[in-house]
This record gives sequence, structure tokens and C-alpha cells, in this order.
Amino acid sequence: GGVAGAAGGVAGAAGGVAGAAGGVASAAGGVAGAAGGVAGAAAGGPPSRLCPAYPREALTRCWKKLLTNQFHDIIPGSSIRAVYEDAERWYEEVNDETNALIAAVAPGFAALAGFGGGGGGGLPGVGSAGAGAEGGTGGGLSGAEPAEGGLAAGPAAYAAVNTFSWDRSTLLGIPIAEGETTPTGARIDGRAARIQVSSDVEGRRTARLAARLPSMSVKALELQRGGTEGAAPGGHSFIIKDNEMQTPFYRTVFDDAGRIRSLIDRESGTEFVQSGCAFNDFVSAEDVPIFWEAWDIDADWELKRTEENRLAAEAPAPGAEVVSSGELFVQLRRRYAIGKRSKLTQDVYFYADSRRIDFDTKVEWHEERRLLKTAFPANVTADRVRCEVQYGHLWRNTHENRPEDQAQFEFAAQKWIAVEEHGRGLALLTDCKYGYDVKGSAMRLTLLRSPKAPDPQADMGDHRFTYAILPFEGAFSVESVVREAYDLNHPATVLPFNTGVDRGVDPGAGSRSSGPRGSGTSLLRLDTAQVIIEALKIPEGAPGAEGNTGGAGNSGSADEAGGDMILRLYEAGGGTVNCSLSAAYPLESVHETNMLERNPRPLPLEETRGSVKLHFRPFEIKTLRLKLQPAGDERPAVSD
Repeated sequence: GGVAGAAGGVAGAAGGVAGAAGGVASAAGGVAGAAGGVAGAAAGGPPSRLCPAYPREALTRCWKKLLTNQFHDIIPGSSIRAVYEDAERWYEEVNDETNALIAAVAPGFAALAGFGGGGGGGLPGVGSAGAGAEGGTGGGLSGAEPAEGGLAAGPAAYAAVNTFSWDRSTLLGIPIAEGETTPTGARIDGRAARIQVSSDVEGRRTARLAARLPSMSVKALELQRGGTEGAAPGGHSFIIKDNEMQTPFYRTVFDDAGRIRSLIDRESGTEFVQSGCAFNDFVSAEDVPIFWEAWDIDADWELKRTEENRLAAEAPAPGAEVVSSGELFVQLRRRYAIGKRSKLTQDVYFYADSRRIDFDTKVEWHEERRLLKTAFPANVTADRVRCEVQYGHLWRNTHENRPEDQAQFEFAAQKWIAVEEHGRGLALLTDCKYGYDVKGSAMRLTLLRSPKAPDPQADMGDHRFTYAILPFEGAFSVESVVREAYDLNHPATVLPFNTGVDRGVDPGAGSRSSGPRGSGTSLLRLDTAQVIIEALKIPEGAPGAEGNTGGAGNSGSADEAGGDMILRLYEAGGGTVNCSLSAAYPLESVHETNMLERNPRPLPLEETRGSVKLHFRPFEIKTLRLKLQPAGDERPAVSD
């Protein structure tokens, strides 16, 4: 029951901060950790040439605050109010500190992107730090809060950072402050980029840019101001008529309540909605467990459920409000009255370049002892569901043939679940809600609860979160589902810089060969989609680590670690695979260690000394210690 309640406990009460915490810590480790690696590439030497000392003490402090708030009576919402006041304050402190760490390494990233002067513009709310905490619009829209700083007069310069270990196509988000003119053009590494401007459910305007970012790399980006808000040059990709819509991927039919009655793949003709049902079908129910109110969800909630399909009085009728329709996406807004006193505003995004459909949601929640779910009954035949867990996924039955199956009427999973049959399937993704139930092929996500004990104010107030569906054709794969879930939860980081900074090469020159030195170069690259680099850091035994000669809690750089980096990787697809890991620097040695970074075992290097071959069993986790050659050695180009 405690696990089942996690969907509506602190994750809801703090506006999704419990779910965001992993994103915060990951952003700090991925960006601040990469400071010892990616930023150094611009100087052609080993890590930390262009960045401050590795912030071990600060990262450890944030990590311990995060882990404390993962305590089993905090995260599910089963503590008293004073606990959540402390937890929310700690999450804010972690956000602030990790954002400061990102700002500290910004000059190194600027140099790598080709901005010789560096000079960060302040980074509150960038990168993954906002994912879940503020909800956001999802990976298709690079869901976290975009970098603050707005658009200065003339061209505005940014560096886009991809900390993923694969090339990602995504939409970058840059906010437009009140009173600033709308950008009408953008260039990434000197090439024109598609751009579209819209306002989110809280009225904040954001410029979205389509970008392709190589694995673990930085790219230069510039915006041009002027003109009026509207679609990017190139025309619209969406056709809307009454309750029907055509996108590059789907033919869609909505009912009068805004639910998706039909979702047909335009290429294959596949209907993904179960006959007689609808996607995004809101339902609430009385939620009064027999024993432990904040801990449990009882199985009889379905006997007391209510359809929540009432459009709010202020909602435009008929149909949805088209907030934005352009070359990159269409954004449809609907407002609902939920329960007795609550309101839900939702923007639904259909994309031109992604099959994913995002539901960016804001809820003003004031119910008592009720839960809220949304349903997606898929038109597939399935008696099992894939459920993501840490470093992999597992199968659960979706029937009730056995007592243990009946007991799993509500279960926990991480960023995604998926039902499938041969040749097609449907995945349900989330950025901060982790309680699910599945019957047959009908998936439901628990959005909110409202218990009154031990905290009578649990979950009351405003919430912001995003969930998504991802229809896929063919077999389930890491590329089709797992990467999209990462993209939803961990947007690409956008770092603003003063427009007057010194550029090594003019990004507007138009020729890729004349682009900024190092821009688009991958620090690390894998040649298979099945393996994911989950963490990059310096070794725990490096000077400066607690208990070592550098003194307890002191910072340490990768140089102090002898040019060493620690990588944690895992196989994400559930199959055996051989792969090659390539680095942007020549490698002096690679050792496989245990998860405590002990018992090193040397691995043979390839002839170029820039890569090493690896073998993974299904869902295997590996920890590698990479030692880089000293500065001045020739660096192989590992780019897109």
C-alpha cells in the first residue's frame, strides 16, 4: 500500500518534487560530473582544463539530502506535515545548489561550443533540475524549465548540452520574458533550425527549436529576434477540422470531452484505441482504505468511481483551444472541472518529428479522500505488461487468475510501462507519477490522491506534471521506448551566454567544417542502442575524497584522479550484446571494477587506444574506470 500510495504522496504534495529529485541529482552528476570531461575537450587536454575542481563536497551534500527524502515514510506521503515542509525545503536547496554547479561549469561548455569568452548568464531552472518538480512539457518539448536569461538585444547565444550516451533529436526550450520580442530565426552550428513559439499552461512563452545533438556533446546555438509570434517558416504540419485532426503520424478523432476516441497510424492503418473506449479518460473514486489511509489503496475503489469528463465553464466550446500549430507541433488546450472543487488544465502536444503524444497537466487539487487516474485502453491483445525498474524492466501479469495477480491491482514502476502484441504496442510514460494498474491491455496511471491522515493537507494545492503515450510499430526496443522516456524525464540543457562573447568561429558562417572547434564532438560514444551510460564521475578514491589524503570533503578534479573517470553502464533491452565504447581522448587504460570501484580487472584496448570492446549479459550493470592519456597527445575525432 505504501508503494501504491507513492503516486499521490510527496510526489504530488510537493508538485512532483519527489520524482524530480532523481532528475536533480542526475543533472548534477551528468553536467557537473561531465565538467571534468566534456569541457576539457575544447582545450585538447585531459579533463578539468576549462572547469573548476570537481564539486565532490557539494554533490555529496545534495546526494545525502536526496537519499534522506527517499525514506519509506517520506516518499509515499505517509508522514506528518512538518516532514514535508522539511522535504520541500531540502529539494529547493538541492535545486539551487545543483543549478549553481551547472553555472560554474558553463564557461567550459561555452568554450567547447565555440564561444571563446565564456561568461554564463545565470542558470536558475535549467536542464533536468526542473523535470518533475515543475512538470514541464515533456521530452518532445525538452520538458524541464528552460534556461532563464531570456533574449538579449540582437543575436542571443547559447550552448546546448546533451549528457545522454546517444544522438538525440529533441526540441530545446528557451523562455521569452515578458516584453521581449518573439524570435523568428535560429541557427545551430551555423545551420538554420526550425523554431516555434507557444505559451504553456501557466502562460509562460517559450521558443522551441528542433535540434539533433550527438552523444555527450555540446553545440552552439543562436536566436534572432523580431517579427510576430506564429509558425516557423516552412508551413504547418497539422490539419484540424472540428473534432478530427491529422498529424504527420496519426489520424485522430476526439469526443466532445476531449478524449481520444480514435488514433490511427497513417502509414500502417493500425487503430490503437480499444473499440468503444477512449484514451486519456479521467476517472476519480472514493479513496477510504480500511486501515492505513495514506499508505493503502484498496481494491474496491473501482466500485466507487466517477467519470471526470466535465469541461470547465470557462473552457471554449466546442472543441479544444488551439494554442499553437506550426511546423514542429500542435498544442491543444482543454480545461476540466474535477470532483467537487478541483480544476485541471491540460495541453496535449502532437509532434511533427516524434510519435510521442504529451499531456502537460496543471491541477488545482482540493478534494477529500479521492484519487484521480487517467486511462489508456490499448487495442492490443496482451496478458503481460513491461514495467521499468532501476537498470532494466520486468514483466507483470495483467490478468487476475492467481491470488498474487489479484493482489497487484496497483503496482509501482518507474518512467514507463508498455503493453504489446506481435508487431505493435503502446507505452505509457511519466515524469513523476509511479503508481499504475493494468487489466488486460488497459493501462491506468494514478495522478493524485487526497488522504487526510497523518497529514490533513496532503496533496492539497497546485500540481504540474507530464505523462505521455507512445504508440510503436514493430517489436519493443530501447530506441522506440526507453530513450523516449529518458527524453521526457531529462531534457537537454541549454546554457545562455552574453551576446558579446568572443567566438572562435562565427556560428553563422553556414559551413559545418567551419563550425566552432569541438562543437558536436562526442566525449563518449557507444555503437549499440542497447547499452546506456547512466553516470559519469571521478573515482571515489581520488585525492580530495573523504578519508583520503586530500582531506575529508575537499573537492578533487579529474587531474587529481590521474585523468581517471568512472562510468556506470547497463544493458537496457534485456538481451546479450557486444559493443564498443569510444572516447574523444586516447585511453591509457580501462579497468572493469565492482560497483564500489574496487577489484579492478584490466580490459584490452583497440589499436587506436580510443575504444574498448565490452560484453553485456541481459540487464547487466558494469562499472568502468577509464584513465586518459596526458595532455598533448593526438585526440581522435568522435563526432556525428
